[in-house]
Amino acid sequence: MTAYRRGVYFERRVRLDMEGRGWWVIRAAGSHGPADLVALKVGEPPLLIQVKADALPHKKEGIALAALAASVGAEGLLAKREGRKLVYRTADSGEAKAMLEEALKRTADSGKVLG
Repeated sequence: MTAYRRGVYFERRVRLDMEGRGWWVIRAAGSHGPADLVALKVGEPPLLIQVKADALPHKKEGIALAALAASVGAEGLLAKREGRKLVYRTADSGEAKAMLEEALKRTADSGKVLG
């Protein structure tokens, strides 16, 4: 099985797990962005989930996910495999918040409008 297929299979496993917990989940296939899945549930903030089947996410990936989540009012989660177990951890970091604040400041200073 190729690394791509393992990744897709694991994304589906995470999606099914989240759906079993009452979330509605969209797979962002081929996006190459910080989030592989988007999960929505009434009364909960949206979740942006990065899935890693074989490796730990690189620190920059976690920071990018946390920054994106903070910018859209969502929560960032990293889903990974530990043996046969599915494990979630938050992608919240002070570095991500600082990076987001700096980007917003640069945008405001340049007069550009986010949208």
